[in-house]
Amino acid sequence: MRRLEGHRKRPIQKPKQRPLTDEDQPRGTSLLKWEIPDSDELDRLLRCEASLERALDRTLSQLERLQRMRLGQSVPPKLEVQHLLS
Repeated sequence: MRRLEGHRKRPIQKPKQRPLTDEDQPRGTSLLKWEIPDSDELDRLLRCEASLERALDRTLSQLERLQRMRLGQSVPPKLEVQHLLS
């Protein structure tokens, strides 16, 4: 502690501000410049997202079942739901 007594505290200096360029902007702000796709493209993207989400859910369920089987735990019966549009 005595070693530090001779040192003076220096004030913290703030860095000089410079104007921000496009490269300095956070990544998310550059996405705001993109256009929202038209309705046909948007529908296609939403269908693709839903399909990927369902595939991920199926894969995670299968992984959970296999892990339970490997550990010798009880495995609930596979549940399948079908949607019918009328």
